[in-house]
Amino acid sequence: MKVIFSRKGFDTKYGGTASPILPDGTLLSMPIPDQNAGHPSYGELKYGGQTYAEIQKQPKGKDESQKGCHLDPDIRTEVISRNNGWKPAFGQHGAALVHLVNQGVKEGDLFLFYGWYRRTHQKDRILQYQRTDKGQHVLFGYLQIGEIIRKRADVPDWLISHPHVGFQSWEKNVIFVATDSCSFMPGMPGAGCLDFHENQVLTKSGQHLLTRWALPDFFRTIPISCHQHPWHDDYFQANNIGQEFVFNANDEVINWLKAIIKNE
Repeated sequence: MKVIFSRKGFDTKYGGTASPILPDGTLLSMPIPDQNAGHPSYGELKYGGQTYAEIQKQPKGKDESQKGCHLDPDIRTEVISRNNGWKPAFGQHGAALVHLVNQGVKEGDLFLFYGWYRRTHQKDRILQYQRTDKGQHVLFGYLQIGEIIRKRADVPDWLISHPHVGFQSWEKNVIFVATDSCSFMPGMPGAGCLDFHENQVLTKSGQHLLTRWALPDFFRTIPISCHQHPWHDDYFQANNIGQEFVFNANDEVINWLKAIIKNE
């Protein structure tokens, strides 16, 4: 099985701020802006009785309720009304897709999604970023590939609202659909969102750069795509460029994944 570190959600270029770690530990990935017709707005997506626009407005200070967004990966079931038969899915295109193809990514492989997050707290009933938390890369979800849709004609009705369905050209565009259950963790779904746990934090404690990661030492012997000499004495220097970093799972990786998905 291959595993893909997949960077998604708000960053300094798209969104301009971190996604929030809510006070209850929810890692709420904020989808990047996308004004293409038919995409949901931040005012349409909801979590915990509030719209994404309301949640953003509190720490960000901007009302973006009418702004469209790119809901992808689409792995949190309850944020919007769903068609019958809906499954978690993730789309990729262009150079990032070419990289995945060149790495041999296929059915059964696992996306491990991460993004830029900051802790929040409530002050006078207003959500605020914690000033002492400048942000970190955190794993927030996963998706094991059950099916790869490569042609517009093969898109089922329940997937019709996915943002990658509307692409004019499918020459370099696919949608990865989740398995029903996780192959290496019987009883666990094939995709899901994670609540915050310290073992999901990639950025090394005390580092001012998000991309200086504290991966377990067994990763030192595992080649990761887009990284030729990433290891320093006490951290892994993740590449600033690229969305998808691919590696082969061994037994140590599988045990590490199980602990992350179980929030242990």
